[in-house]
Amino acid sequence: MDLTKIGFLTKELIKYKTARPQDLVCNEKSLIERDYFIKEINDCMNYIQKSLHPSLIIERAKEHVEDISCPIMIAKFQDNNEPDLLIIGHIDVVAAEESQFHPFEKEGKIYGRGAKDMKSGVAAMIEIMNYYAEKGAKPNIAIAVVSDEESGGLRGANLIVNGMGYRPKFVITPDPGEKHCIINKEKGFIWFTVTVVGRSGHPSRPWLADCAFSKAFKIWIDIDNKFNCALSEVDWKTSAVIIGIEKIFQNADGTFSSDNSRAIAGIVRLKIDIRYTENEDIEKIKLELNELVKRYGDNNKIEYDNIAPVCFTPEDNEFVKSFKHCADSIEEDNIPILPSAGASDLRYFSEKKIPCVNYGPKGGNHHAANEYVEVSSIAAFYNVITKYIDEYIINKQILSRKS
Repeated sequence: MDLTKIGFLTKELIKYKTARPQDLVCNEKSLIERDYFIKEINDCMNYIQKSLHPSLIIERAKEHVEDISCPIMIAKFQDNNEPDLLIIGHIDVVAAEESQFHPFEKEGKIYGRGAKDMKSGVAAMIEIMNYYAEKGAKPNIAIAVVSDEESGGLRGANLIVNGMGYRPKFVITPDPGEKHCIINKEKGFIWFTVTVVGRSGHPSRPWLADCAFSKAFKIWIDIDNKFNCALSEVDWKTSAVIIGIEKIFQNADGTFSSDNSRAIAGIVRLKIDIRYTENEDIEKIKLELNELVKRYGDNNKIEYDNIAPVCFTPEDNEFVKSFKHCADSIEEDNIPILPSAGASDLRYFSEKKIPCVNYGPKGGNHHAANEYVEVSSIAAFYNVITKYIDEYIINKQILSRKS
């Protein structure tokens, strides 16, 4: 393993500004931002393909990709869609200041947007494939690189599973959790938008209006009291958070625009994220939300933007136990198996009863300022994965041929 090469690849990938613009309206500035993002995300994916050994089979799934802002790439040694191991990573990141796309290394850490989440993991994936290609080995493994995990994975991992029909025996993603561990269970989520309708008016005469902000806050307080229960990562209950609130107005053609006036809000759009566990009934949650929103006005509307299932593989699964053996051995520690309040692309595989875990390099501050990854931990991740491939895939293939 060339740690210098992995560090170089990580920094090169961070330089691509792959933060997807959100809720773009059709104006000149927004279209320029979207075009810029499309170029960056595709340039990043093309860079990854060029960094891979030329002997690999590359699949870009162009017949499945309808949105050019969501490229997909799969690299593999054998021409099938049932690899013994699939490692999946994403190159899209959350928004950040310009400075975070200028990576730097200090005291054994690489800093920059996506350093931990998860361009270091993608860099290691590239080098894992190159390692076996340069050896002349052709294990039945594959890597998948997608570009919409941060926005739900419908045009990435979902297409790989439900469009392209991939059915790997085991899936790993180096997508970080709060703690360094092997994650075998992740919460599902409900992303939804509540449109709250009041009546606009002059701020000097509130008695003549019906402030949509006031109604929206009441709706949120009820949702907060009902669903925001978890107090920590391991407190396995639902959680809820507001991720956006905006005053809007309706145009003559029925579309909506931001309302930056000083008038009392007539319409407010509230975006909310609820995380739920396998102990909850998703249809019951939706019914409760629908009733709660209508409680504050019949004209209020709730729209479900994305709903994802809980991801779960039992600790005693043979693939999980084998992988934990490799992680414990390389890290010389007892790596815990823990649940995560977050979500990842693994859920699409879990829905098909495919065993999967989340395990990646150590770092900190993902989705925040000063995001970093520990360089030595990228090496550990690489070594754990190659140990698993050597012991549980290649050796088994050799024994199978001998028998």
